Amino acid sequence: REKNELSWKQIKDIAEKAISEEAGRYVMTLAERTKNEGRLEGKLEGKLEGKLEGKLEGLKEGIELGITLKFPGDIDTVMAKVNKIDDLGTLKE
Repeated sequence: REKNELSWKQIKDIAEKAISEEAGRYVMTLAERTKNEGRLEGKLEGKLEGKLEGKLEGLKEGIELGITLKFPGDIDTVMAKVNKIDDLGTLKE
């Protein structure tokens, strides 16, 4: 065997190292992608929750104004019930 030739063990070691480095990069790429997707989902979920809370608050304020104008004596009783409702569809009914 010449000095510049590699043994089978050396070739195997080089191949295993190259494969595991490539696999490591692939796994890290997947982990980064998953992390980024989770971050985006979290931001989207936060925005949606914020919008829903804003709509609920606005609708409750509108209901309070309407009740105050039409039935000022019943405002506390009605608003106590309205403020317990956290479903936009129910409030719109």
